[in-house]
Amino acid sequence: MLKSRKKATDEGFALPITIGFGLIMVLVALTLSIKSRDDQVSAVSQKQTTASATVAEGGISRTLGFLNHNYHMLLKSDYDPNSLLGADSPDEWSFLPKPPPCFTGVNNILTGKIPNNAPANTYTVEAYRYSDPDGISNSGDETGTLIVKGHPPNSSAVSRIQQTMNISQSTSPASFPGLMAQYITLGNNDVLGAVSGNVVCTDTINCAVPVSECVNGQPTDTGLRTAIEALNNSVVQGQIYVRDVTWPPVPAIPSGAINVSISGATSFPKTGDSVGTDGAYHYQVSDITLSGSDQVTVDTTSAPVYFYVTGNIAMSGQATLAHTCSGSANNCGTYGSGLGSPERFRIYGNADDGDSFSDQDFTLNGGATTTNVFIHAPDARMGINGGSSNPDIQGAIWVREWDGSSSNTAEITVPNAMQQLLTSSGVTVTSASHKTSAATSWTRLEATP
Repeated sequence: MLKSRKKATDEGFALPITIGFGLIMVLVALTLSIKSRDDQVSAVSQKQTTASATVAEGGISRTLGFLNHNYHMLLKSDYDPNSLLGADSPDEWSFLPKPPPCFTGVNNILTGKIPNNAPANTYTVEAYRYSDPDGISNSGDETGTLIVKGHPPNSSAVSRIQQTMNISQSTSPASFPGLMAQYITLGNNDVLGAVSGNVVCTDTINCAVPVSECVNGQPTDTGLRTAIEALNNSVVQGQIYVRDVTWPPVPAIPSGAINVSISGATSFPKTGDSVGTDGAYHYQVSDITLSGSDQVTVDTTSAPVYFYVTGNIAMSGQATLAHTCSGSANNCGTYGSGLGSPERFRIYGNADDGDSFSDQDFTLNGGATTTNVFIHAPDARMGINGGSSNPDIQGAIWVREWDGSSSNTAEITVPNAMQQLLTSSGVTVTSASHKTSAATSWTRLEATP
């Protein structure tokens, strides 16, 4: 009887213990399940956050790529409509007076897809500010601050990154402008020279690239040829650019310049003429009018010769400007037997008066004799009358308007060393473009959708 009671008591005590252990196992299983789910959610969240940060960084890289190339003028303008980087709300990007080629508005810059086949935009440029504390261009204190938000599709994660970069001005253009003008109608003219035979139009409105010739925000070669009105038989051995350039000023006419008017065959320098303090002959020329077989010979054997033309140049018939030299000094003969180096004979025109017209007309003849010359006339319309089998002009031409003829044989040849030849004598052209350097600061901001 006692044994039976003890067995019943033991069995009554074991049941709660079994149930308790069971509950504990259930709780442990639930805890592990919840932890596993939390870990999974955390892993997914971390993955999405990493993806959004990667997209934001990619958006910064792509935006800087745009800003350092075709949209470099935006680097000195502010875009901050939501006042993220300052108290005011500037949007200078949307109101550019002369937008670059293929610029269809800021939407192409403000948003994008990474990867390119993403179903929707994955990043947004939220703000950009340019800072120049001392107000002196290219002094070394200019910076740009950019904020980009990454927001991959089908994800709730958002990352915002702020990056500050130094901004500097390009001291020289990527390629030397062999032919430079605000308006260019190249026609069938050729611009030759693999290194320096580049054509630069400095006005993006006048030299418009058709929208149909834009790919990924950049003009095609066909679009650039269209912008400078190059016909089928025109050859440009260098590159074609449509971009802003800081033109060097036209030198003032020296006080000791000799006044002349050229209306027939003659030669320079004349007996008794004296060089200026810089060692060059300076002539203030009211007009140059040549016809028939008139030839003006400019001999730079002893010193450079500079014409400061205040009126027009009109040449017809077989009239020529011949730049000659003798001996081997000062690159004599380097650019044609008996011909002077082009930087030693210069024709300067009037300074640009800021109106919308070309106030001078320069018409040179293409004939049997190549004219080695550097022409800098920012208020002149210029073109070649006819052409020859030789380069009609060897040197560089910077004018307000280039009006090319339809002749297939009119040629400008730009020596490979033209930039060095001019720079060594104090003539430089400065690019108006800016660029960013390495980041000076990088910050991940609080993310808000």
